[in-house]
Amino acid sequence: MCKIKIVKFGVKVQNSRFLVFIRALCGFSAVCEMADLNRAAISHKGEKKRSYSMSFKHETIEYAETVPNRAAAAKFKVAIKRVCEWCQNKESIEGLIAKPTGWKRKGLDGDGRKVLMEELDKLVLEWICGRRENGLRVSRKLIMIKAKQM
Repeated sequence: MCKIKIVKFGVKVQNSRFLVFIRALCGFSAVCEMADLNRAAISHKGEKKRSYSMSFKHETIEYAETVPNRAAAAKFKVAIKRVCEWCQNKESIEGLIAKPTGWKRKGLDGDGRKVLMEELDKLVLEWICGRRENGLRVSRKLIMIKAKQM
């Protein structure tokens, strides 16, 4: 919660992370906007993890080029860290958007879990394809049992 105090020569805004002193010349509306930006920048534990499409990232990057990253983060309701990361990966994101289905994607090339044993992965994939060609079901449990047997 934000606490606002009127003092002799200005306004003090206290937040859990920020203490800002703004002289009266700046005006009261600037203080409220600053407090709103600060409140939006604080991450809250327990929030659901969100993923963003490449088109959303691209739109955020374009907006962040015209205004500071903090303002872009507040407008699109994302963390400032995400805006900075997306600006650093701008070339990769624009390259994916140029592809026909790239704007639908959520991650860059190379994202995701790395394969630990490539040979085992290939053998299990061949086994799965063989079962599907024969019209047999393949479940996650069967795949795990087969991988342990190999």
